Amino acid sequence: MSEHSKWKVALVLWISKKCGLKKRAAFQGKIRIDKSACDGCGVCVKKCPKNVFILKDISDEEIADLSFMGKLKVRFRRKKSYVNDYNLCISCKLCERSCHKFAIQVGEKIE
Repeated sequence: MSEHSKWKVALVLWISKKCGLKKRAAFQGKIRIDKSACDGCGVCVKKCPKNVFILKDISDEEIADLSFMGKLKVRFRRKKSYVNDYNLCISCKLCERSCHKFAIQVGEKIE
């Protein structure tokens, strides 16, 4: 998670506490996958205890949106990791730590 993102989460938490707002489930398990960095290896699918991820074939439209390096990776493996169900995520970050391309970022879980 970038430094900027950490500050945004901290600010939202602080404002929520000060205003007495209830914590929102929308922050739970927010997952970002950098499709240009993902090489479709499937490690995240295997490591996730809740089966949040799936590997899918990438469409031609999505290939057109990739960076140059992302397009090169697709030549070897036409699969990318996608989030199957955000609500299943428990923010354990096993996927983030196991991704050798650092393509996955998981938000903090708010309880």
